[in-house]
Amino acid sequence: MLFRALAFLVAIVCVAPVQAQESPRFAYLSYGWIIQNTAQGRRIFADFQALEGRLQEQFRTRLEDMQNMERQLNSSSLSEEGRNRLARDFDEARMAFQVWQEEIQSQLNDSRGTATRQFQLEIDPIIDELAKERGLNYVMQIQDGVLAWADSSLMEFTEEVAKRYDAAYPGTGSAAARPAAQAPAR
Repeated sequence: MLFRALAFLVAIVCVAPVQAQESPRFAYLSYGWIIQNTAQGRRIFADFQALEGRLQEQFRTRLEDMQNMERQLNSSSLSEEGRNRLARDFDEARMAFQVWQEEIQSQLNDSRGTATRQFQLEIDPIIDELAKERGLNYVMQIQDGVLAWADSSLMEFTEEVAKRYDAAYPGTGSAAARPAAQAPAR
């Protein structure tokens, strides 16, 4: 009986401080929303998006060339010698295409990494300051496919970070050029 009473008292002592603690305070943050809805965010990622567009066009052109070569290779009007020469050319072009794809993927990764690092360097102090002002314990990033639904009021933190980000980098774009605010991820 004494053992049970002692165990009960230990359990109460251990649980009491947990119940008295304040609930953690947190906010959600959408980097994508900030990038799309701030002049500075759009400016930083503009070079990456331009490179991505140019490389996608080059990819389409090279892919069409490869498909044309393949159609010619399957043509019945070629001589055996012509077919063999075209088959070698096609194999060389296919290997060059694969190497080129790896190179452009590396370029894209480098460009995206550069933009992301600059964005993080600029945005992190703003997030830190606002989180401290609001007494937050956690700031969680919203990612596509991870959060099925969120109360739209949770985007208020993201919107405030975006306002402060634009204020920290004036002259990088006009408010008139900013697209309409998009609905938060749900």
